[in-house]
Amino acid sequence: MSQVLSFFRKRTRSPAPVRLPEQVDRDSLLNGLPGQILVLDRSSIIRWVNSGVTRSTGHPRATLIGRPLYDFIPAAERDRLQRQIDRCFASDAGDAPELAHCETYFQRADALLDQVDMVFGLDADR
Repeated sequence: MSQVLSFFRKRTRSPAPVRLPEQVDRDSLLNGLPGQILVLDRSSIIRWVNSGVTRSTGHPRATLIGRPLYDFIPAAERDRLQRQIDRCFASDAGDAPELAHCETYFQRADALLDQVDMVFGLDADR
């Protein structure tokens, strides 16, 4: 999660420094960010999603967590997306990105496809 937070710190510009309390509820903070954020494990299992994902897809969080990402991605998009995920998990490469930013199609709860702009954070411990 800290990798996701540092990614957004780099991407946002604030005129004055923002001081956060010592104890920050990371879920609440990440849920408040615009856009869709997913955390995946090495097997591309969804481990965490922010509220942007649930709003844009119509899937409740419980439907997404623990399921393979590819249950929601059209077959034509899977190879391209897998290459991005593989680069993120390339632990041998010193310049491997911590996050992948990707525009892809995601199957919504109503079975329609929607093009979404997602940030994938990776849970390298799993």
